[in-house]
This record gives sequence, C-alpha cells and structure tokens, in this order.
Amino acid sequence: MATENSEVGIGLLGLGVVGSRLAKFVLDGNSGSGAFRNKSINLKSVLIRDPTKDRSLSLPTGMITTNPDDVILNPDISIIVEVIGGEYPAYDYIRKAIIEGKHVVTANKEVIAKHGPELSALATNNGVGLRFEASVGGGIPIISPMVNDLQANKIDSIRAIINGTTNFIMSKMSTENLDFSTALAQAQHLGLAEPDPTSDVEGIDAVYKLAILASLAFNAH
Repeated sequence: MATENSEVGIGLLGLGVVGSRLAKFVLDGNSGSGAFRNKSINLKSVLIRDPTKDRSLSLPTGMITTNPDDVILNPDISIIVEVIGGEYPAYDYIRKAIIEGKHVVTANKEVIAKHGPELSALATNNGVGLRFEASVGGGIPIISPMVNDLQANKIDSIRAIINGTTNFIMSKMSTENLDFSTALAQAQHLGLAEPDPTSDVEGIDAVYKLAILASLAFNAH
C-alpha cells in the first residue's frame, strides 16, 4: 500500500470514538512509520453524518463534509479509512472507494463478514489493498498471521474468547454467582457493554468475527 509520493493523503469516513482518535493521532503529527516511513501522512477530508453534533475534536475549516464523494473522489486521497460501522452505507462506500482505486482500511466486522470475499476480489482486480485487521482481535493481532504466516498450515479448528463483553458476563456469573441481569449491568457500568447490548449478548458480534476467521482459516465464505 506504499505510494510513490512523499505525502500520503487519508480520507476518513466517520468521526465517532474511533474516528476522532484516529483523526487526532494524524493531526498531531504521528506520521511516517512502517510502509510509510519518511512520508508525510495527512488527513484531507472527513465524512460526518450530523454537522450540528458537538464534538471533542476541532478540525480545520473545510475538512469536514456530509458528502461521501468529497472524500472518496478526492484525487489527493489515496487511502480511505472506514469507521462508520454497520452494513450500509459503509459497504457502498467501501466498494465505491475500491472501484475508484483507493486503498481501504476498515474495522467493520459486519461488512467484512458478509461481503469480505467479494470486496477482497474487487480490490485485487483494481490493484488496491483492503485491510481489516481491526475487525477481529486487532490488538493480538490475528488477521495478519492467518493471511501471511500460517498459509502453509492446515488449520483444523478455531477456538477463542472472541467477545470481551460476554466473556466478562459469563465469568462474573461463574465465579461470583451473579445472575445475568446483574452481570450485564456491571458490564454496562464499566463501559464494556453498549447501552443496547444486543449485538454482544445475542452472539451477533461473535458470529461476524467467527465468519471472518473461518473464511481465512478454511478458504470458504
């Protein structure tokens, strides 16, 4: 994903918790490492949904837009980072960015679980990269080793603590004899569970993550 220019232009789709932290990181001058060593990484444009929302991060005038094409079609942007979440419109934005010849980085487990093989093939055909390390176990990491280091191995099974919220709840129920509602309330109080915990406690988050890992491990969607 390296570029020939000394500058790497970044376009950001979404300015929530993750997007804000990434924007601040780039704007604070944390550039040029790894594949981008000796290159200047610059945030060019940021897509938001609600321009009236109060935000902790102040961005330069003209950087924020509500029009996705201002980011995706910007000729000064070579890498699109998608942190909107959800299947749509994130899938549409990612697909369009790839077709436009942009590299894409996403943490969107739902999009990758449902459309990963299609988008990966599209990226290959368009000569760009699609990176989704943060979609599953980004802090381990697990995606890169499976893609790059374990290709010669025959993987028979995947076993993992794959959802921190449900792991916390089940551990509390097991070791402290708490009922489910109490353990869930503790997880929400600590910020481990969302106000609406459905994706975690109904297993939806785990399904997406397992689908991604299984696709990589067993070469099947």
